[in-house]
Amino acid sequence: MSGHAKRGQQQSSANEASNEHESLTASTSTSDLSHLGSPFAYTPAPADLIDLWDETDHFFDALGDPTQFIEPDGSPTYKVPDLSKAEVKSTREPISEPRRESPREPTQESPREPTQEPSREPTQESKREPKRESKRVEESPAQSPRVSASSAPPSKPTQPSLTERFTQRQRLESRLIVIAGGKGGAGRSLLAANLSISLSTLSPHSVGLVDLDPICSNLHTYVGLEPILEMPSRTLRGELKPLSEKIPNTEVVITRSGRALCGPYDESLREKVIEEALSHQPHWLVIDAGNTPDIFTLNLFTQASYSLILYTPDPSGVERGHSFLQAALYNQLINQDDESSVIARSLLTADHEGLVSSPNILARSLRHVHAEVCHTLEQRIDRFKPHVIVNMCRTQSDRISVEEICSVLKRKWRINPVSLGSISFHHVAHQSLVERRPLALSFPSASICLDIDKITRTLIKEDHLRELKPQQTSSSLLIEQV
Repeated sequence: MSGHAKRGQQQSSANEASNEHESLTASTSTSDLSHLGSPFAYTPAPADLIDLWDETDHFFDALGDPTQFIEPDGSPTYKVPDLSKAEVKSTREPISEPRRESPREPTQESPREPTQEPSREPTQESKREPKRESKRVEESPAQSPRVSASSAPPSKPTQPSLTERFTQRQRLESRLIVIAGGKGGAGRSLLAANLSISLSTLSPHSVGLVDLDPICSNLHTYVGLEPILEMPSRTLRGELKPLSEKIPNTEVVITRSGRALCGPYDESLREKVIEEALSHQPHWLVIDAGNTPDIFTLNLFTQASYSLILYTPDPSGVERGHSFLQAALYNQLINQDDESSVIARSLLTADHEGLVSSPNILARSLRHVHAEVCHTLEQRIDRFKPHVIVNMCRTQSDRISVEEICSVLKRKWRINPVSLGSISFHHVAHQSLVERRPLALSFPSASICLDIDKITRTLIKEDHLRELKPQQTSSSLLIEQV
């Protein structure tokens, strides 16, 4: 029994030694794979990819044109030849010509083959050559210099961009005040209605008011007007037209349109409303644009003379305000029709690790690769100057929050917001809404009206300073020339 026990112990120890040897070989084999040059052994970190973006690599030189993409050094490039129609014809014609002429040669002129073949072939080629040229000219008239401009098909009229449509605003010298952003019920319509009335009393210029909220357009209830009720059939046929009228007991002209049957307002209808409001040539044009971050609203907010965003002193109001400003700023950086926006959008798309976390980092990451694009993006960030207002302030800490919001925007996004102050909370705002009368006319001495008057004076003062700046620059240039 002792001999059998000893043999069993020896076999178990041998099995354990063999298992340990196999585990050691497997671990060494797997560890050796990490030193091999296989593509699956090493995954580059995002920091290593950023180190490749230097001046010698030229990795993003041709990001604007995908057909001429330049890969990094050491990687093969493949180019597919782009054959035009003329080149395809030239490759097919030598094959098709002998097939057409082979049955005709023995039947028609078989006895004269040795005498007339050399003289007949050039004549046929000379007759067919102009036909080929004419076909090429008909198919590609833009490539031939002999085709006149009148023979080209007339180009379809393209719709002008939003910035081109705002040239009318610059020609009329009207100041656009766009109130947008924030959460629902932040008080945009209340501020727009009473700000226009305050401008008409404190400024000698004409004032216009526009209801451009694409979903919840109820500005008429704050100025004592009835809603525009349209037939459902007219809304479906797209027959809605803007209407302009004066607010009772004021000189403010409000422009609005009927409500859509389902869904938000169409962009074409909102353009018609703006054109109708600009036709009255107001000096101040206050627009209630809502809080929907669509492309039209974002472009209108960034192209306005004064962009007002409304916060409330609560977490949801601050979050919605920041998200709207972020959408408006990125819309200026990546959604424009130029090369800078294409390159910035491509870089953001390639960022899978979230390294480009702010607009400022997006501009700085292109400094050594595309200096011009970096300069363009930095200029757009510097021109983005939203005017921040905090509404429904009940305590002193709520009033101080407007300065805290501006400091966070400066530190995080490197933009230059303008603090217009705060608006206190008052129960007379709800009472004037129930009575369907403007707050500035019903309770002019309330604290909320005094805060709106203070904001109005700040805007008028800033407008005067903007008018004086071109005069100062021109006078300084004259002094330097003298």
